[in-house]
Amino acid sequence: MASTGPDPTGSAAFVQRPVLRPRTSYAGLHNTDPFVFDGPFLYSNCRQRGIMKHLDFGSVLIFGSKDGSAFVLDTVFVVGKRKDYLARDAVAQLVSIAPSSFIHATAQPIQAQARAGGRGCIPNRNTYVLYEGATPEEPAYEMFSFVPAIDVPDAFPRPSISLASLNPRSTQSIKILLKGSAIQVRALWESLVKQVTGAGLLLGTHFET
Repeated sequence: MASTGPDPTGSAAFVQRPVLRPRTSYAGLHNTDPFVFDGPFLYSNCRQRGIMKHLDFGSVLIFGSKDGSAFVLDTVFVVGKRKDYLARDAVAQLVSIAPSSFIHATAQPIQAQARAGGRGCIPNRNTYVLYEGATPEEPAYEMFSFVPAIDVPDAFPRPSISLASLNPRSTQSIKILLKGSAIQVRALWESLVKQVTGAGLLLGTHFET
């Protein structure tokens, strides 16, 4: 990612744009998760412990961060397909099913960190799950993944949303609703859709690098 300067809306420190270029080494790089470019959204590793490795079809994940007392939305991810993979062999195991941009931005750094004995999100011998997000063309219970967007290439503030009983505690939160009925999960997703569109934004579902 390349910084393009301060966000003119004042809601973030910088605006980022993706820059894809060949590298001789991926050691020490952060991976990009979730990855929303060049096809269905992909969620591959961040905080994948316990139940996060066993998400059901149609589970809803909410990626965002706290801005003061508000929660601002980055991505709504609805689980579609899944594939287990070994972090230290991420490239070979994912290259046939993920776009090349994902391999460069996410799989290569994951593999490099795992082979170097990295800690944190990428322990040395950990198995992770590559989740593919549901799309409008292949929805999960009529739900699909999206990010807040506008139809012109310009900066805009992320929408502040209400999560009711889901109270984010960290500044970079992943929220998930698994408990309850499919009707409750669908109601949460519809609430997010209404809040995003009510802020004058679109539901972005496909982005090219």
